[in-house]
Amino acid sequence: MDAIDGPGPPRPDLDALVQRMLSYSDDSIANQLWVADGGPGIVSREIARIRLRETVPPANPGMWGATLFTAKDVARIYEYLLDEFPARPRAVMVAALRHSAPDGADGFYQHFGIPDGLAGTPWAVKQGW
Repeated sequence: MDAIDGPGPPRPDLDALVQRMLSYSDDSIANQLWVADGGPGIVSREIARIRLRETVPPANPGMWGATLFTAKDVARIYEYLLDEFPARPRAVMVAALRHSAPDGADGFYQHFGIPDGLAGTPWAVKQGW
């Protein structure tokens, strides 16, 4: 999260990358940001910043998707995002999560579960990570 909420003025290019990464579950952008912001160091920094108790960086530094965390830590991440994260990047991230595309960047359908179960009802959910 350092890249999006770091010092300096807003970066529309970075906002757009984060928006696409989250809305479309775009792994290529996640890979790009993982490398640019320090790989597993991202996880270590966020463990300290968010006060996570059961999160572990991936054993293979190149595999961000192998980060281990519990449901309790996921709940803490959302709590932090909604209550403590800086307003501008929070707005970017929450908007992306609320407007997930039906199909991810990889072509797989990602509106299974809650969105399908609540067809015709407003919902705000992001699945898959």
